[in-house]
Amino acid sequence: MAYYRVYLLNASGRVFDMLAIERETDALATIAATKLVRGGPVEIWSGARKVACLTVKESAPGKARSLKLTKSEEERREDARRRMASYRAEKAIASGRKPGVKGRPKALSR
Repeated sequence: MAYYRVYLLNASGRVFDMLAIERETDALATIAATKLVRGGPVEIWSGARKVACLTVKESAPGKARSLKLTKSEEERREDARRRMASYRAEKAIASGRKPGVKGRPKALSR
């Protein structure tokens, strides 16, 4: 189990309260934080790592407000790395090479 800190932010983005929760995964911590939040923006941290940032999405008057999950910079970079690795592997297979091997394929016969 990992320990998470849920920071409640005011309108100017400053922390005004902190809650500590313990969950098995980042996804479970995010779900727990959405249940604890009462309409304000929230940041979820695990140690020095920012797990998620929840912001309030305003809706039409009289309708309920909803929370919008924004990915942290670390998650965006990891997603980009995965997409690039997948793209390179597909390109290598299409050109007749093994994924992860650089260079041109060797001639089969001389």
